[in-house]
Amino acid sequence: MAGGLSAADVVAWCARWIMLAGITISLGAVSCRLLLGMAGQPYEPLPDRARRSATIGMWAALALLPAAVVRLGTEVVDLADPGQSFSDWVHLVVAMAAHTHWGAVWIVHVAIAVAAIIAFAIARSGSKRAWTVAGLLAAGLAATPAFAGHAASVEQHRAVVVTADVLHVLCAGTWMGTLAVLAAVTLRSEAPTPKRRAPEEWGADIAGLVRAFSPVAMTSAAILAITGTIAAWNHLDTVSSLWRSGYGRTLLVKLTLVGLVLVAGAYNWQRGTPRLTAPGQDGVRAFTRSATVEIALGMLILAVTAILVAMPLPMSMPMDQ
Repeated sequence: MAGGLSAADVVAWCARWIMLAGITISLGAVSCRLLLGMAGQPYEPLPDRARRSATIGMWAALALLPAAVVRLGTEVVDLADPGQSFSDWVHLVVAMAAHTHWGAVWIVHVAIAVAAIIAFAIARSGSKRAWTVAGLLAAGLAATPAFAGHAASVEQHRAVVVTADVLHVLCAGTWMGTLAVLAAVTLRSEAPTPKRRAPEEWGADIAGLVRAFSPVAMTSAAILAITGTIAAWNHLDTVSSLWRSGYGRTLLVKLTLVGLVLVAGAYNWQRGTPRLTAPGQDGVRAFTRSATVEIALGMLILAVTAILVAMPLPMSMPMDQ
């Protein structure tokens, strides 16, 4: 961008990042609830952790609403004449929301987010039906970016590319979103009452959840690699676009961060998890640190993705821009 980033660009990027994070955490809350149901919880009754998962999912879905309002505002600002009247601004907002493909997807996104807030709020009471509805709505939220972004604009194999994009977001939620929610409801929940049980027992509890989560993470990572390859194949006109275009270079940054997350995840799995049950070691504290690093890297990936989804594709602009 020749003129550099404007304040509006930064605001739009923040709104997209919050949107992606909100979708990821909403999916993670549902996946975390499923994991808690598969693992035994002798220390704390399952409803307590499930309720915290639902609360996190509710707040994540709620964050989507102001982000959606900001996203609509930035889209309108890009098209508006700063000198036009207030009524003209109103008409432009209505036209953008009601008479464009982007606006139609935006309305669906907001409607699903509102329904998800309600479903997660009801799920806090332990309703299995509400959890089912929340899961379906979270999956619906994961589909909305594909229909308003680069995937929907491709001319060839659009159904394949859109499907891959939806799966990409779903797997990001079941990997990074689940890890974040699992850490919030399990690791942090112990902090106020460290003497309620021995570190070895606490570590065994967490290790059981990690073992249940590992196959989910590995499967999600594999699908992310496949769907990411499909997206790159369709969005990059040549291999050299990876380093000759702004889009490609930003994609390389994202891939580097993904590689770091894989390294951190492998370390947690191979080294951190066994230490959780090793006598005489504070494995929980070490695992918490490494999990925090993994989650922070995941949030950085979402931040880079929020930049990537708004960048022009290489085939639509000259190289080295």
